[in-house]
Amino acid sequence: DIIEASKLLDEDKYNFIYFDLTRQGFFPKNFSCIETIARQNSLCDVYAIADIFVAPDYVSAWNCCAGEAMACGKPVIASMKGSEDFGIDGETCLFFQEGTEESPKILSEKIEFMANNKELMKKISENGRQNIRNFTWGNVARRIISMAKDNGVE
Repeated sequence: DIIEASKLLDEDKYNFIYFDLTRQGFFPKNFSCIETIARQNSLCDVYAIADIFVAPDYVSAWNCCAGEAMACGKPVIASMKGSEDFGIDGETCLFFQEGTEESPKILSEKIEFMANNKELMKKISENGRQNIRNFTWGNVARRIISMAKDNGVE
């Protein structure tokens, strides 16, 4: 969806950095593709140069990249796949429905809307950064244990 969405945006106005170890092929001229990141701490440098982070995942149990981008204070636009646990549409991110015929158009509109609304970018950045702090390993483990107990698992 992100590649198709980018084709609907002004390629002189928007630049994309795409990192994916599995996808090869043609990228529009406004795409830079990062195939690997040598060290985990260098991810912060990648997030730092972004104005908006887009996570168009089709399948994800937990969208680490969207959470990491939030922790770095970046406004996030994400599919609900893997982001629904920590994302709140319009508060900590903007959600879009992935995998439909209309997805690229909707995603491009969300990117344009976010990019042209600095107050929204600031709000979503701040709220996302604050909210993702609740998702430490300890907090998540306590939630899982609590859900298991609520469902009769001892």
